[in-house]
Amino acid sequence: HLRLLADPGLAWISRLHFVMGAMAYLSSPLWFVLLLASTAYVVFPGLSGSPLWESGELGAWWNRPGVVPLLAVTGVILFLPKVLGVWAATLRDVSRFGGVLRLWLSALLEALFAVIVAPVMMFFHCLFVASIALGRDVKWAAQERDETLVGWASAVQGAWLPASVGIAWSVVAWVASPAFLMWLIPILLGLVWAIPLVVYTSSTSTGAAARRRGLFLVASETSPSPTLVLAERMRRRIWRIPAPLTPASHTGHGAPGSIRTKGAGLRRASSA
Repeated sequence: HLRLLADPGLAWISRLHFVMGAMAYLSSPLWFVLLLASTAYVVFPGLSGSPLWESGELGAWWNRPGVVPLLAVTGVILFLPKVLGVWAATLRDVSRFGGVLRLWLSALLEALFAVIVAPVMMFFHCLFVASIALGRDVKWAAQERDETLVGWASAVQGAWLPASVGIAWSVVAWVASPAFLMWLIPILLGLVWAIPLVVYTSSTSTGAAARRRGLFLVASETSPSPTLVLAERMRRRIWRIPAPLTPASHTGHGAPGSIRTKGAGLRRASSA
């Protein structure tokens, strides 16, 4: 994406799209570097002449100039689009989303889930970018779209590294400054819980329980389009149609046994 920015024939909107595509992955390493720098700032206070965390007081940061506006702008950028989206949904047929209360509750729970899972995605994005920078092959397999539960063994195999990093990072932050650890909890919580997150987010029972309570509903589930309803009805009807031939009549008409016999005959003929 970044190499294409120098193409003289691109419009500015196309260049913006390429920058956004690159930042979809570069933002994770930048965030990770920022977290490492802030941790080093606390662990090694001699790096700066103005230590931010003094005597472990959590409330001292409020007195720092520019901190509150920065936190407010960050919150607006992160949560304003979601609030506007939920508000726009309430102006329509909100019953398709389980009602006003369940819609707002679902949005709140989804935001909390995004906070927890974002550090895990950051970690794997950093691995992807580092692998590309080192010239290594990056496997980009197709997404798993079926209802498949990830077992604990597979989850440990795939997520042990971010979990280990999260535990070690928590210990270092606690030894350096318990107050600083409190600020890192939203980041470290997702890393430490990486393995259970993989297991429980792949569980169909978790989604079914939320649906029974009217949470995380979308219009395509509660009010599916007539095309999808017809397609599902036809699919079920096709599976109920009996086979045109009985099992006994399959012999000599493409049955597996006859195919194997013909294949064996062809192999003997070719070898002869």
